[in-house]
Amino acid sequence: MNGGQVASNDPGTQLWKWSLDNAPAHAPELGSVSVIDHSPHLVVTTFPNFEAVGTAYMQRAQPKAVVTPAVQKVADQITENITDPKAQAEALYNWVSTHIRYVAIYLDFGGVVPHDADAILKAAYGDCKDHVTILQALLAAKGIRSSPVLVNSGEIYWLPRVAAPLAVFDHAITYLPDFKLFLDSTASVAPFGTLPISELGKSALVTDDGSGNAKIVSLPLGDADNMSEEVTLHVSLNSDGDAKGTGEISNKGAFDWLSRALFASLEPGVEPEVASRILAMTGQNGTGNYVHRDPHDLAHPFVYTTEFQLPGYAQFPGPGAIRVPQGLSSFGNIASTFEAFGPEKRDFAIPFPSRHIAETTIITLPDGVTVSALPKPVNIVSRFGSYSSSYEANGHTVTVTRNLTISIQGPLVQPDQYPEVRKMGLTAARDLRSQLLY
Repeated sequence: MNGGQVASNDPGTQLWKWSLDNAPAHAPELGSVSVIDHSPHLVVTTFPNFEAVGTAYMQRAQPKAVVTPAVQKVADQITENITDPKAQAEALYNWVSTHIRYVAIYLDFGGVVPHDADAILKAAYGDCKDHVTILQALLAAKGIRSSPVLVNSGEIYWLPRVAAPLAVFDHAITYLPDFKLFLDSTASVAPFGTLPISELGKSALVTDDGSGNAKIVSLPLGDADNMSEEVTLHVSLNSDGDAKGTGEISNKGAFDWLSRALFASLEPGVEPEVASRILAMTGQNGTGNYVHRDPHDLAHPFVYTTEFQLPGYAQFPGPGAIRVPQGLSSFGNIASTFEAFGPEKRDFAIPFPSRHIAETTIITLPDGVTVSALPKPVNIVSRFGSYSSSYEANGHTVTVTRNLTISIQGPLVQPDQYPEVRKMGLTAARDLRSQLLY
């Protein structure tokens, strides 16, 4: 795009012109960043920098977070018998997450200015700015500092070189400078200190970094230590070839939030129907169920279990072969990790945070059936992670262990990184299709 200021015939008017010629058309890529990230832009703003944006936001938002008697009373009730400041912050965050519903109503300047804390308490609902405001007021009532953070909640990772807040920022979250923590109570089921996947690693505007200054920061990334899943499946087959299994899934970080959010979105009692659909979508014929605790219970790690039946899974007594049953696993399992890596190449980046997934499947075969050959173990290491698998037979029991680690220095896989990450995904996919001979 070419252009800039040009001569004006009116002495009192500045004239600016830009032109864009022969811009190449790009087909959208499923799973990539927003088209805004790579489309030509003209951004015009009256803000000199993003620090000024933060100051302008706080001028209207800060008075809304004043500690009133009503706010003080609620804060004291929530933190009764809790003396540690960080534990108090967690209790207040959990309360806002579970007691203030998300409802966005924009009147007058409501799109950029929150309601006051008392009004939010009384209504028991609000948008993201209101969530930040009431949490800020409750924290202040206990002497805990916090400030709003502006970020994009969707697929936009681009940040303009000039300060144009409405071009990218559509969401507000909370920063606790004394604990170096970012919180998003609007997510409703995100544990304390956990951000939704769509926010990991993004550029964001902290309106007060603890020193009284606003600045652009990068939100925390997911990594193999704090974004992980551990899956254990037990599958038994009878002499008719029917498979029956159970699974236990534990999560950390954004995977914990993702599992909670999925179950929180379900109507009570539909879990068996969802299980049947998941089995069908993964090429398995059967029935099943998900058993889970209350996803809104943020005080405990979220662990859920599965149970499933796959009739006619194998033909016994053999000889024959079966794939390692996938059954009902986690929602972010190894099999689904590389779904966006089908194309041989990409022109645009794709969101792909780091993670670690450990899967163990213990298969029990019926009497009279023995394993004649196991798949070869796999071990691949690249600069973006690793994948390994092992297979061990002991009598009628086969134990399959698979581990995937993704280590990306950023929230995105860039086009030049894509082929190497895809290669690791293809290796994992081949291993997932390997068979046990009997």
